Formats: sequence, structure tokens, C-alpha cells
Amino acid sequence: MANYGYITTPRRLTEQEAEALITTAVGACLDPRWVVQAWDGPRWFVFLPGTEKTGRAAVDAVLADGDPVGFMVSLWTDGDVQHIAFPHGPNRFERWAQGRLEEQLADELGVGVLYDATDEIKPPGTCWYRADTTYREHMEHRFAKLSDDDKAYIDRQMYCVPEGHR
Repeated sequence: MANYGYITTPRRLTEQEAEALITTAVGACLDPRWVVQAWDGPRWFVFLPGTEKTGRAAVDAVLADGDPVGFMVSLWTDGDVQHIAFPHGPNRFERWAQGRLEEQLADELGVGVLYDATDEIKPPGTCWYRADTTYREHMEHRFAKLSDDDKAYIDRQMYCVPEGHR
């Protein structure tokens, strides 16, 4: 499995419409410091400026050397069907932010999100990622009652979260 999230658009979007939709959704579900930048083709990089790391710090944060925290979003057409595609990476904070955007776009378009790794479709209105305001709250919410071990586990997961976003 490729480990992507896909949203099948209910109508064909132009590249400009898709960018406007993604930018609006980012503003609705992520911290205002996130930026949407056009990439090559109908793709966009959604990222936090100033979070670039190099060398060992990049490895520890599960980032590519010199890259900021962020993720790609693309508009993909397969025949008559068009998708907004989200490749999922290993950085858990990026995945949380990406999940928030997937849920927001699903609501705005009135369609579900297909996760190809599980063949599961999350319907519009799903709030798995948007249920909490911060990544730490998202992690804490996954436990019925937080033990000291659970708290230590969550603290260890903060390695991938930039300062000022915990």
C-alpha cells in the first residue's frame, strides 16, 4: 500500500480552485503560521516556515535535511475522476496536521476520505484529528486515563513537534 489519503472531488476543480480551497481549509483547521506554497504541477507544499533542521536535528525530528515541517497535497486526475491526494509520511506531527486538513476538506466538499492502507473511508464530519486543538491534546485524548508511563510516552513523541506548536 502507498499510504495515501484520497478525497474524490464531487466536481472537477481547476488548479486555481484547488489551491484556493486548500488555502481556505488550512486557515480553518491549522495554526495561522502554516503556509500553502504552489509546487510543480498541481501540487502544494503545506508547511511551517522557520522549522527547518539540518544534520542530526533533522534526523531526530524525522525531517529531510534542510526541510521545514510540512507535507504535500496534490490534485490528481484518473480518467474522469479527480482526487485530492495526501501522501502520508513518517513524522507524526505532520501526519496530525495533514489529518486535520483531510477532515476539513472532506467537510467542505461533502465527501469522505479514503485511506488506501486500510481501504477505510472516513465520512464528512469525522473529527479524529480535529477533536483536539494541539498535537499534545490529540495524543493525550487517545488514552482513557493517563498513567505516568503514558505521559512519558507522549513527552517522547514531542520530538517531532517544533517549538511553539506543542
